[in-house]
Amino acid sequence: MAARPIPSLLAAEFRLRQRQYLLLLSRAMTSRLDLERTAELSLAAALGLMNCKQGLIAIRPPANPDSGHQPHPVTAFHGVPDHLQPEFAPLTTSLPVDLRATVAHTPGQGPDIEYIVEWDRTDMLKRIAQVRRNLHGAGTAFRLNPKIVFQALHVGDEMLGSLFLFRERDDFSRLDREVLEGFVMQASIAVRNAILYRRLQEEQILLQTVIDNNAEGIMILNARGGVVSINRVLADIVDMEPADAENRYWIDVLDLYNVTGFDFHARGPAGLPALGSVTCEGDVRVGGETRNLMLAYTPLRDERGELVHVIVNATDITRFKEEEKLKSTFVTNISHDLKTPLTVIKANLDLLGTLDSSLDAAQRLEMLETCLSEADRLEQMINDMLEAAKAEAGVLKLNLRPVPVLDFLHAVELRARNQTREHGISSFLDLPPDTVLQADEGMLNRVLDNLVGNAIKYSPGGGQITIGCNPHWNDKDWIVIWVADEGIGIPEGELPRIFDQFHRVDQSPGRQAKGTGMGLASAKAIVEAHGGTLVANSTLGEGSTFVATLPLKGPTAREPGRDRFRLQDAAGPTAVRNSTSDGSP
Repeated sequence: MAARPIPSLLAAEFRLRQRQYLLLLSRAMTSRLDLERTAELSLAAALGLMNCKQGLIAIRPPANPDSGHQPHPVTAFHGVPDHLQPEFAPLTTSLPVDLRATVAHTPGQGPDIEYIVEWDRTDMLKRIAQVRRNLHGAGTAFRLNPKIVFQALHVGDEMLGSLFLFRERDDFSRLDREVLEGFVMQASIAVRNAILYRRLQEEQILLQTVIDNNAEGIMILNARGGVVSINRVLADIVDMEPADAENRYWIDVLDLYNVTGFDFHARGPAGLPALGSVTCEGDVRVGGETRNLMLAYTPLRDERGELVHVIVNATDITRFKEEEKLKSTFVTNISHDLKTPLTVIKANLDLLGTLDSSLDAAQRLEMLETCLSEADRLEQMINDMLEAAKAEAGVLKLNLRPVPVLDFLHAVELRARNQTREHGISSFLDLPPDTVLQADEGMLNRVLDNLVGNAIKYSPGGGQITIGCNPHWNDKDWIVIWVADEGIGIPEGELPRIFDQFHRVDQSPGRQAKGTGMGLASAKAIVEAHGGTLVANSTLGEGSTFVATLPLKGPTAREPGRDRFRLQDAAGPTAVRNSTSDGSP
């Protein structure tokens, strides 16, 4: 009878060795945060603990409420050929278990909740039988070992997956099951950590995608003002690679001056309010260019109210500031430009109304002609503004009819001759006599008169002005109409903006000329309403060329090739010198 304690001692030693092995494996698993690798390691450890040659683990991460779908299970197999693993779907697609909560009350500590796993063993055995049938139907010699144990992976009331182990001979003892239960508890924690880490990675990717693809510049600072990250938009504004901005002090990345509003540069992160955002506007100098920015600073604090991060949103408002300045300048200019003809008209009418006998008939006629001329000028300015406004609103209406192109351009040339005696007016019309353009003749007259008027206005020293037209070099259904001068030209930096509303080329000495800044915007809108394009090319001090490309059959005509025109194929030397290289439709 004295020998009976020996099995108990052996069992205790077995438990000790198993638990030591379990501790080592659980430490290894909890150090892993990759879900697939955690699944493989968990299965390998369970197989080693239980001395099994076959097994599988199926992890079903909980559905992400933001994605709205159930993620695919993560599975790992051992002792099962890869091509047979789909046959195990009955064991990997769902988890037929129930969690039953038991509640106990510890004095002074409140309720203790324990979740007990209850398998639907009948359903599970049916699933395993189905897997065996699947394998048999696959025509393979592979067979599952007959001895089976299965465990659910869960943390609290959250089901994570299931573990299946198969032995060839020995049944799973109560000791085996106890050791396996302890191991599964550790494995479940490791799996849960890996799931949380994966979700964290997904949220980080989502956040970074939102930041990188935001239309505004975004910079994230730490509590000390160091740059944690910066998106591409803001990096482009400050002309710096995002990686180069990281770990710098914010003022080294975004050095503002002329600050109005909350001066973050002067007050720093400590000056931010407890809640909400503060804003400011300021300028930043990058590569010799000044950019106007509007900034919003939002503090992120922890549960104790300590500052953790600062989110900086930056919007480039340079264009808005320029437009605001242009509109302000436009209002000032248009007020003056409208007042000037009105003043002349009023003064002449006042003189005519005095019935002063000293005015002879010729003087009175001259005064009336002056009034008419100024009234025409006033009407032209108002029409330019109206047409530009209609184009911006998308309500520009065309009265299309057949327009004989040569007759139309001869009339433009005649009006140009009547406007100036200081310039040579010539034409280069290389078109068949019967060429007809479907267009609004009145609208096109305004375009050509504007281009010719600008050529005269910006050629104060005289020179040659050429009105030309030729077929599109690559498409007979299109024509090219151009106006070239030998005037003062347009600075290269101004060319991209000359068709913008309210924009006027700098009024430096030599460029002083009347105008509202709406004429070219209106002309471009009219040409585009006809389905064409209006582009410009200029050399400062040598002259400018404006080229309109129009479809003969009207706005619905198809678009020609990308090579819109080659003016040198048909035009004279002046036009060749100033010909545009723009190839856009």
